[in-house]
Amino acid sequence: MENMASDNDAFRVNMALKKYLEDHHISQADLLRLCKKKGRSVSQGNLSKVLSGQKKISVEECMAFCKALDISADMLLFSDSDRSKRRSEGFFSLPEEMLPAVSGMLGEYEILYVSTAAEEEGSLIDGSLKLYQKNQSVYAQVEIHTGHSVTKKYKGFFVVYPYFPTAYIMVKNKESGEICMMALRYRAFNVENMFCRMALCLTTSAGEKKQPIAHRMILVRKGQIAENAVYEKWKKDASSFLKEDKGFQLEREEDMALFQMLRKIKEK
Repeated sequence: MENMASDNDAFRVNMALKKYLEDHHISQADLLRLCKKKGRSVSQGNLSKVLSGQKKISVEECMAFCKALDISADMLLFSDSDRSKRRSEGFFSLPEEMLPAVSGMLGEYEILYVSTAAEEEGSLIDGSLKLYQKNQSVYAQVEIHTGHSVTKKYKGFFVVYPYFPTAYIMVKNKESGEICMMALRYRAFNVENMFCRMALCLTTSAGEKKQPIAHRMILVRKGQIAENAVYEKWKKDASSFLKEDKGFQLEREEDMALFQMLRKIKEK
């Protein structure tokens, strides 16, 4: 029984590949053609032996098949239950290998967005965001200056979901129970300090009607806009930038446009 279990475990990736091909109606010839198209060379004989369980799949073959099929190696290396467990466990804690990249996003930021209250006629609301790491979790603190001598404070988590190129900031106001979520682009290979980002923000109980509202938000690292005159210029330019009809998509071009706008303001 022990030998049978170890054999099954040793050939688990082979069986996962075979099942994937069967589920997606991909023949051996199709897979070999896809491998060749992606610049990977795998022989018909080796593929047949892998699928029939006559030989264990090699690391090179596994990489070649994943690239050809355009799937993550997790699809073959882990079962559905294992992948689900890994995702849930890693949602609020970061794998050690991701910490260097995330460190470039830590720090304090100025935030700016158009008011979600109808009676304020699109006035700008500013505030601050702090991202800090403790062990393998990253925490978020948000302060919003409402313009009525009231500061709303939120606390929560900064989450990087490695299966998608997105980072999330999820915070809650303890007094009101209001929950806000911000989403921004994330790339694991970008380890330099983040200067600015456009973010999409979902506020669950905004304005007089206390209803969910989605809006765009600007994040700029603190210390970049120190002078008051520069800050006012930034707010004026950012106002038109925020109100442009760009929809609700997070694109690199949008982040670059924001970056260039801020650089021009600083140079002047």
